[in-house]
Formats: sequence, structure tokens, C-alpha cells
Amino acid sequence: MSLFDTVQVELDGDKSTYQTKDLECTLDTYRVTADGIFIFKNNKYYKVPWICGRVELHRWDVKQNEIARRVLYFEEGVLK
Repeated sequence: MSLFDTVQVELDGDKSTYQTKDLECTLDTYRVTADGIFIFKNNKYYKVPWICGRVELHRWDVKQNEIARRVLYFEEGVLK
């Protein structure tokens, strides 16, 4: 078993929790706000400007009985 990070997404009416290996893989929790801002949760939420490029997210979709995949692209911590 390997480590991953958790990303809580609040985009396009989607309020889901995903996992990713595209970040630090230290079991941290991040959030993508409805405004497309990528933030880090460490007792408080902080904007993460170093997130640039592609972040692939995965979660188990119970209704579809399959893995749901979502790919987001960021530039300086903001969704493109």
C-alpha cells in the first residue's frame, strides 16, 4: 500500500472527496474551492501557489460501481 493525498472538490456542483498521487503523497488534505482556488488544510486553509500543471484525481463511484477519474489543470494554484 502506498501513500496519497486527499483533495476535496467543490466545482460544478460536485462536492466530492478524491485521492491523488500527483502531489506530495504525505496523506495531506487539500481543497479546490468553487472559485477554482487550490488550498492546503493545515489547521487553517492556505492558498497553494506552487501547484502548476495537471492533477489527476480518483474516487470510487458507488452508483456506477467504478473508479471516477477527474483531471484538473492549475496555474499558480488557480484552476485553468
